[in-house]
Amino acid sequence: MQFFQKLNLPKQKKLITILKNLKHISRLEAMDIQMSFLKNFSLILFHFYVKIKYLGINITKNLDNLYSKNFDELTCQIKLDLNRWSIIPFSVRERVKIIQMNILPRFLFLFKALPIYIVSNTFKQWDSIIMNFIWNGRKPRIKMKYLKLPKEMGGLDLPNLQAYYQAVQVRNVKIWMLESPHIKWREMEVNCGDIPLTALPFSNYKKSYIETLDNRWVVATLKVWREVCHNLKLNEDLIFLKAMGTDPDFPPNKTDRTFSLWASKGFWHAVVKKQ
Repeated sequence: MQFFQKLNLPKQKKLITILKNLKHISRLEAMDIQMSFLKNFSLILFHFYVKIKYLGINITKNLDNLYSKNFDELTCQIKLDLNRWSIIPFSVRERVKIIQMNILPRFLFLFKALPIYIVSNTFKQWDSIIMNFIWNGRKPRIKMKYLKLPKEMGGLDLPNLQAYYQAVQVRNVKIWMLESPHIKWREMEVNCGDIPLTALPFSNYKKSYIETLDNRWVVATLKVWREVCHNLKLNEDLIFLKAMGTDPDFPPNKTDRTFSLWASKGFWHAVVKKQ
């Protein structure tokens, strides 16, 4: 009723007329009206409400609030759950299993659905919450970096949330390289800047260039990509993945279309080994 009152008088009358005539139309016509009504109804709802929930994701009118309405709310819920479970006399190994089976999937779902850049301090905060649960508020006897090691190396396979987050974001870089018509969101990202996304991850672009892109999802992915390459010391090896036809650091491709022709034939990379 509150939603109905927010509509202006002509729209109220139109809605009432449609509802009165529903019994006089066929089932096919009713389905067409239903689809049209639901489409407009969802747009109107999004206009009046601060957020809507779709497939477990809180979608906000202001994209800057996506993090707070999803990750902050998840953090608060996980704190409540872990505090409630902490009174149960689980062993350390059993508490790690709880993190693996319950906490990790909830974070991983948001990592995949929302390509938002998350700073390192946030992962430290989540690690602190997890360690407090594992040791039941007592001083940790084993450092977290050892708990995260595989069992073959003496650890307990405690999930590394930051590593999972980085893996999900780096996966998007792989998708940029694919020319698949089935991945619809790729077409919305590949043309967001002067440098093609198929070449940008392997180019010597400045950090300030990332901020000039008009797609925040691409910006988040590139920031994580730079961090991963820096941590794993991959910057010198990226030269082997540069594409001659689109590499902005290779001036000849701007004047000679032969390199683009080679790329269309599948010949992307050429590296000259120094003697």
